[in-house]
Amino acid sequence: MFERITDDDRGQVGIGTLIVFIAMVLVAAIAAGVLINTAGFLQTQAEATGEDSTSQVSDRLQIVSESGSVAPTTIGAEGLSDATITAEIAIADDEIAEEDIVVSVATSAVAGYEDTKVIELPEESGDGESIEVEFDNVPADDLAVTVDGESIVAQTAEASGGGVEFTDDDQITALPEDSDASDVKALIELPDSIDEEYDESEVKEEFAVRTTDADRTLGDIEDVFYNVDAESDFEDENDFVYDIVNDATDIGDEGSGSDYELDGNYAVVDLGSLDEGGYAVEIIGLEAVTYTVFEAGDEGDEDAISGEGEDVLFYGFGIDQVSNLGDFENRVDELQFVAATAPGSNPIDLEQTSVQFIGEQGADSVAISDARNVNDIQGVTDGVLTDSTDRAEVTFRVVGEIDNYNRLSEGERLSVIFTTDSGATTETELRVPTTITNDDESVRL
Repeated sequence: MFERITDDDRGQVGIGTLIVFIAMVLVAAIAAGVLINTAGFLQTQAEATGEDSTSQVSDRLQIVSESGSVAPTTIGAEGLSDATITAEIAIADDEIAEEDIVVSVATSAVAGYEDTKVIELPEESGDGESIEVEFDNVPADDLAVTVDGESIVAQTAEASGGGVEFTDDDQITALPEDSDASDVKALIELPDSIDEEYDESEVKEEFAVRTTDADRTLGDIEDVFYNVDAESDFEDENDFVYDIVNDATDIGDEGSGSDYELDGNYAVVDLGSLDEGGYAVEIIGLEAVTYTVFEAGDEGDEDAISGEGEDVLFYGFGIDQVSNLGDFENRVDELQFVAATAPGSNPIDLEQTSVQFIGEQGADSVAISDARNVNDIQGVTDGVLTDSTDRAEVTFRVVGEIDNYNRLSEGERLSVIFTTDSGATTETELRVPTTITNDDESVRL
């Protein structure tokens, strides 16, 4: 009636229980290992996330100040079209590979058109390798184009049918080590509407002068002379005009070497110091795009006029003003930011920082270049802000570096976001003053 359990049966039950127990221990051990590994992974991830979060909060820039350089812009010019100019640029010397060049079009700074591009040459530049630079929004397809840079000989040529070539004998070459810059002045013939009733300050209200060098240098109208002719009496200390009137230097609208008889009203414009090469000089504020092409040479050039210990080159180009005075207004063409590290920040490499511009003209992101955009104010080495006392000026050309942007007009607003390598962001709001005068070389933004 009852089943009898033997000793053999009891042993089998004990072995089964032991197997189950061992299995449970193994499962528990495996589970514990998984839990430990998971916990370790989560801890590591949490620490990394914490460090990233800390970096994104602390490794950020602090913008100490914002300002903008002022440049005149032609308003309401006539006879314009929407044209394209493509420049083919061949590089003769590989020593200028990876350097920045500035390609400029002589547009008389007409509002709404691009006139400058900053290009970094490819690593393989040299031995005649060429690049193409396109301006798809210029007021005519036959304007002068200049290629210039810190270490190259500037060259200028006029486009034809929307194309211009710097190839063959006109390839871009490195500036000779022994080359010296020259101080250049121009004699600008004034339009008939400007007469002796205008004093020098009033003439500056009517037009401005700019060259197509890499810095797009604005000329300084330093003297105005009315009713000039061969019988005019000038004081000897004004060597520039005195020598011209007394035929010390032949001048002409094609440059030095052709006679040009002075007869009318003239402004003497200081174009500053220019390296040897070819440039265009533009007049801003007329009803039409107006420019002329000229050459600047080394100090001591045979066409130089000596005065007060300086060699002043004069390549005369009395620009006959066939167009009337138009109008110009002052706008912001370069942005400057003084940057420092935020309190508690680690060192920040500015070359690993991107900048986003968001405004009425659109949005664009620009990578900072140490060579092009960063100026050391205090303690900055190779574009790296290390200490909280370090200061760097970070600059951007509005036309040329911010895609599809024209100069910023009065009252215009712009958001600028700096993003460091860690992902930390710093945002600043810019607002151009509602009034910019001719005396303003720069404005706070």
